[in-house]
Amino acid sequence: MAGSTSWRSPPDSGSTEELMTASWRPDPENPNQLRWHDGTNWTEHVSSGSGSGSGPAMSPPAAVAYAQPVAPTVYAVKPTDPRPSAKGMEIASMVLGICALTLGFFCWPVGIICAIVGLPLAWVSRTRISKPEWSDEGGGQATAGLVMNLIGVAFAVIGMIFIGGLFSALASAGG
Repeated sequence: MAGSTSWRSPPDSGSTEELMTASWRPDPENPNQLRWHDGTNWTEHVSSGSGSGSGPAMSPPAAVAYAQPVAPTVYAVKPTDPRPSAKGMEIASMVLGICALTLGFFCWPVGIICAIVGLPLAWVSRTRISKPEWSDEGGGQATAGLVMNLIGVAFAVIGMIFIGGLFSALASAGG
């Protein structure tokens, strides 16, 4: 039967009505076995047995198990907010607040400049966040920037007073 495809064509005997139903039928090439006919074509499924129809009914061949399609993995992604954000100003005010805190006492001119620039940035970003047409993300950064810049201004003022008092003490001691 290798290379032969004659078993796929309907047998010479039998009515066309008989070939319309799927069932086990005598193999046209080997009468000692049965071949499954799917109602249209002969299949490759064979079974040993007589074609007389005596004995228990044979079940159709097992369905071929095909791999089920796998649904794509869906990852939860936070939807982007279409509203404008004040994120840049919030971060800038916080960075300037850190600079004002660290430089305010010993290098008060740089600390006061950082605080003077950072305070309006923090104030404007907090004002924008409170409005409904602006995104409400990053409110904590704006608050932190505002607080650190205020403390930076206080450190700068204390630094100016301390350094002014130091210079006046040195001038009075020397003269």
